[in-house]
Amino acid sequence: QRQAARVVRMWLGLFPGHTREIAAAAPQTEGLFDVLGDILQQAMESQADGEILPLLLAFSEAACNLKVPELVALKSLVAAGRGWRSVLLEEPTPDSLHLPCLRLLEALMASPELFAMAHQAESQENILLAAADL
Repeated sequence: QRQAARVVRMWLGLFPGHTREIAAAAPQTEGLFDVLGDILQQAMESQADGEILPLLLAFSEAACNLKVPELVALKSLVAAGRGWRSVLLEEPTPDSLHLPCLRLLEALMASPELFAMAHQAESQENILLAAADL
């Protein structure tokens, strides 16, 4: 999974136009971002630190390549509220995943749809509350 995230991150960095094509196809099918979002949620819930950072970086690369309306393709990340909570509730350290998580969260919340989705989530699933608890 870690290598897959690195490959996706490199691919998105080398071919940023593909990010928008993947995002455009996302509403019709379960796309690459949904699958990676599920993997990220599983890694966060199982606290597999070595797998989380490459996925966070891949998603950050994707978010940087998308326009605000296209960020909705990353909705699976907002739905992964419990995973975010388990990572963000750990004690912050210089090597912890807090900063990469917060950077990605900031990019995602630029989308009004994703912000509304996060805001309306139950407390245990709410990534905004998890970030605020820092």
